[in-house]
Amino acid sequence: MQLKAITPQDVTFFLACGAAVSSLVSTAAFNILTGAALVSLLVTRHPLRFPPFAAPLALLAGWTLLSLALADTPRDGWPQVRKFYIWIALPMAVHSAVRTAAQARGLLLAYLTAATASASWALIQYSRKWSAARASGLSEQDAYVAYVANRITGFMSHWMTFSGEMVAAIAISVAWLMFVRTRRPWIATALVVMAAAQVLSLTRTMWAATAAALLYLIWSWRPRFLLAVPVAAGLVLAAAPGGVTQRVVSLWKPGKKDSNEHRYWLRLTGIRMIAAHPLLGVGPEHVKRNFEAHLPSEAPRPIPKDWYYDHLHNLYIHYAAERGLPAALAIVWLLGVVLRDMWIARGPFEVQAAAGCVIGAIVAGWGEVNLGDSEVLASVLVPICCAYSVIRDA
Repeated sequence: MQLKAITPQDVTFFLACGAAVSSLVSTAAFNILTGAALVSLLVTRHPLRFPPFAAPLALLAGWTLLSLALADTPRDGWPQVRKFYIWIALPMAVHSAVRTAAQARGLLLAYLTAATASASWALIQYSRKWSAARASGLSEQDAYVAYVANRITGFMSHWMTFSGEMVAAIAISVAWLMFVRTRRPWIATALVVMAAAQVLSLTRTMWAATAAALLYLIWSWRPRFLLAVPVAAGLVLAAAPGGVTQRVVSLWKPGKKDSNEHRYWLRLTGIRMIAAHPLLGVGPEHVKRNFEAHLPSEAPRPIPKDWYYDHLHNLYIHYAAERGLPAALAIVWLLGVVLRDMWIARGPFEVQAAAGCVIGAIVAGWGEVNLGDSEVLASVLVPICCAYSVIRDA
């Protein structure tokens, strides 16, 4: 059998695929491979294409630069400028390199494989953490408190990043099972592993984001099956370890170590920042240094040592407080454009998967600055760009 020669376009696709997969494993490899894919496009003179959300992204980038230029210490905000490397290079690389629906599906399959590996490692982490807690003689309550402060992370450095990636990976795998007829046993196995890891991550925001994505996909596939969702949720809770149930209860009955009060004060402080600086915000990377000045007088003082307030744990409030209302509106505009396009083109698996990922990202944004994390941002941009490639070539 004669092997097909590898073309320069194939090399570019493999590099783009490598960039997408490495976002789940190594930030350094992710950045390098994204750049390599872009360079390969330029060297091979492959037509450069950018997904049709350039206008809101340009507003976000431009307003970020304006806010930075007028901030107290502009150079401190450059990490947020560098973030636009991912916003621009990754969509251009993936959208340009993926030329067929088969390639889009292959890239997403590779992404799911890496996500499953990360989730598998997370389950091993969970087993080790709870075994260590039992061996040390901790009570169930003390073990829960210790675990909430040091949860599973997969290949990532933080559980919020890991669980944010799982939102997209679970949405893609569920869409595959609903709308694709091939590789279902493997995808079903991967889904079980990723769903288990997501449940055991105990990240309530990402639970809500995953649920939103799944509700949309079920509604798009078989609306009548929505009636079974409460039953399925009840079965999951009944079978889950006690820590999961306790974490659910903490939504309305928080313990001392739960973050409900912390996030409440973060939101109020962010709203006060917006009221004081509605147009340009306090400046990129300037939230922490301005936090105490805008903290309501009735909030706990001194600021509790376990509070993290480098950002405000809310995508929309944080961008408005940090860069001004136009920046927050640009994010909403961008997500809205993508969701509108996916709705218009709904049907293909890649489009349904992307829509689920976007809905998950929108919901997750209420409890986390999810798109400020390069790896989570990649988990949303990759399926979006694959979907746009399928739409473009349909």
